Parts: sequence; structure tokens; C-alpha cells
Amino acid sequence: MLKKLLPREKGFFTLFQEVAEKVLHAAEQFQSLVTNLEVSGECASIIEQDAKEGDELTRRTFDLLHKTFITPFDRYDIHKLASTLDDVLDLLHTTAQKITIYQIETIPSEIQSLAQLALEIARLVKTSIHQLDSLKNGDEIMQYCRQIIKLRNEAEQLALTGVAKLFEQESDFKNLLKIKEVYESIKRITDKSQNLANIMKGIVLEYA
Repeated sequence: MLKKLLPREKGFFTLFQEVAEKVLHAAEQFQSLVTNLEVSGECASIIEQDAKEGDELTRRTFDLLHKTFITPFDRYDIHKLASTLDDVLDLLHTTAQKITIYQIETIPSEIQSLAQLALEIARLVKTSIHQLDSLKNGDEIMQYCRQIIKLRNEAEQLALTGVAKLFEQESDFKNLLKIKEVYESIKRITDKSQNLANIMKGIVLEYA
């Protein structure tokens, strides 16, 4: 039905894909940061640049939305998708900043594992976004979204375990607060990724 009704404005999909690429690149850099603090400053700077470029791509998406009379799917869905993609990228930037600015010297293994989960989610996000332009593979997109939600649930449990371990083992109260905030920040990344998956599922259900 979608293909019959709509002139195919490819600009939106190109912009979505470019932001998804930025999300994946930032997630790769974040994973490198938490596994090797010696390169934390360099990685954080790269993530900051990804976030800036993502903001510009999102602005262009909103400009295109304002100018386009007939959109590929509901305007609200386009706005939500663009905003949430950008939110994930901004949260990666914020979390990287916290680790560097707080001068955290040791990264718990649970945070390293959470970064790996965030990277796996980012790969699924990229793959899903790249298939949205046709929606021919609606079942595959739905499967990717279910995998994102599954990984988010794993991340939530891992974060709870990590925070419990932190309270049990960390004697330095200031360091405890710093690391706890990093846990919470990573959890927001995975929560926002679940929101993104739900938005994509809704688009598939409505238009595929």
C-alpha cells in the first residue's frame, strides 16, 4: 500500500541512514574508550564530532520535513524517528564526556560489557534503518527490533548487577557516585534504543 500511495522522497531515508552510521561509529569509539582509557580523550573527541554532525543531519531532516508536502510516512513518525536517533547519539557523547571529565581511572568489567551491548544494538539500528526505505523486508526489520529490545533487557540486568557490585565493593564515595552515574547514562542509551526500536516497529506495522 505504501508504494502505491507515496512518491518516494529518498531524502529522509538518506538522512536517517547517515545518522545511523554516526551512531554506530560513536558506539565503536565508546567501546574503545571503556576498554582502553589511554585513548579516552581521543575517542571522546571523535564521539563529540559524530554528535555535532548528527545534530546537523537532524536539523536537515526537520528542514526537509517542513518543506515536503507528501512524506513517505506520517510526519510525526518521521520527527520521532529523527529525534530519537539523535538522542541516542547525544547520549553516547554525554556518557563519554562523563568518563573523561570525571577522570575515572578504572572501568568496571560490567561497564565494558554494557558498551559491547550498546555497540551490538547500534549495529542492529544501522541495519534496520537501511531497510526502512523500501519496507520490503518488514519481517526482518521486526526481528532486528526484537533483538534490540532483547539486548536492552540484558543491559538493564547487567547494569543492576554492576551497581549492586559497586555498592558492595567501592569504598570511595566520590568514585562510587561517578561510576554509578556512568551506569545510569549507559542505561539511558539502551532505553532510548528500545524507544527507537518501538518507533520502527510501529512504522512497519502501519506501512509495510
